[in-house]
Amino acid sequence: MPKFISLGVIYKFINAKPHVFMQRRDEEGPFFNFWEFPGGNIEEGETPSEAIIREIEEEVGIKVQNPYMFKIARYDYGEKSYIFYTHLFKYDEDYKLDNWFDLDDESFWSNIPPANIDLIKSLRKFFGKEMKEYKEFEKYLWK
Repeated sequence: MPKFISLGVIYKFINAKPHVFMQRRDEEGPFFNFWEFPGGNIEEGETPSEAIIREIEEEVGIKVQNPYMFKIARYDYGEKSYIFYTHLFKYDEDYKLDNWFDLDDESFWSNIPPANIDLIKSLRKFFGKEMKEYKEFEKYLWK
């Protein structure tokens, strides 16, 4: 049975280029101290959206609402399987977050879990050079 995980991608534009917020993983395991997106297990009775709102408040200390469902993906690591529900949130200046990563900069990829590399590739496509796909969906992307 796979584990169901909600992830939150908080993004902003710096010099007109999309950047994403990531934090250090503090749980022991193979990805300890790697950069990752906020998120965690979907608890019994929760929707993926409810889970990411709770997880971001617990992990990052900010309240977000109205997540935009960006992507659902399954990843298998050996005998373990995960289904990730990824949500987008546009950055609000009130958040005061550090640790922003340029989606075009691959120098940090050696310090993130493999599933996040696939997600970053999807985000690069979504924002794209002309941001066509992003602009089409921008009206649906809430804080």
